[in-house]
Amino acid sequence: MKRGILIFLAFITLGGKIENKKLSEKILNYNWKTYINREYGFEIKYPGYISPKNTRFDWADRMVAPKGKLVVNFIPCSFSQITSKEPYHSYTCEIRIMVNKTSCDEKSCLSLPFKFQNMKKEDVNINGIKFKRFFNISDCASGNRLKMEVYRTFHNNICFTIEKVEYGYLFDELERKGSPHFDLEYAKKFNICRKILEKMVSTFKFLK
Repeated sequence: MKRGILIFLAFITLGGKIENKKLSEKILNYNWKTYINREYGFEIKYPGYISPKNTRFDWADRMVAPKGKLVVNFIPCSFSQITSKEPYHSYTCEIRIMVNKTSCDEKSCLSLPFKFQNMKKEDVNINGIKFKRFFNISDCASGNRLKMEVYRTFHNNICFTIEKVEYGYLFDELERKGSPHFDLEYAKKFNICRKILEKMVSTFKFLK
């Protein structure tokens, strides 16, 4: 297990019976750092126990296009083989930032080519930047689960995409009351992870 995940697990189990609200506050204020990309002129904050990466996740990449180049991604939470017997539930969440500056105009940037059954969209403002937010995006296949939110903005003739992605195996069964696999502790952990993603998105800024 990676050191970052060990630190994260130490926080989420701290004190055994610590209130989830207090626990969330500890995670959300834990040694955050700033990632700065001068090539594309943006910054975003992330928890200090993880490191910026540049790895693609093919299933999600096929869902929402055009994306362009993956610049950076962050994985604040990753749990595997959660249960001690089959099915082995798993959960990972990440933030991914992509740019498209060669084959995307503003109209295509602020739209999605695919129609998802329950997808919704709205205009949001993040630090003075106008984004189109697409949410309630999900997919599933043979027990694999995927949930996404997509934020897009057109800046300096570049289409910027921020994705909040959650994926894994049957992780929704762990937080659905009435499910034989329901696990309150992991349901709380997943919610903490989502708060981390929310905070990360809220820190996105352009350098000029």
